[in-house]
Amino acid sequence: MENVKLESWQARVDAARVQASDESVVLMDEMLNELKLLHEQNAQLRKSLVQARQKSKMSTKLKEALYE
Repeated sequence: MENVKLESWQARVDAARVQASDESVVLMDEMLNELKLLHEQNAQLRKSLVQARQKSKMSTKLKEALYE
């Protein structure tokens, strides 16, 4: 889903290049690259969060077993 948005924004930037100044094109490229980087970091953080929750669940199960 997010890749579709990124591709859409890339297409919009490409279309805007025709009428934009050189400075605007550079700014748009930098912003799009930053957006891609933040998207990748977000995906990595979400993956880490899922892994941390799984580990937490295992330790909770262990605690419950010890209390019984």
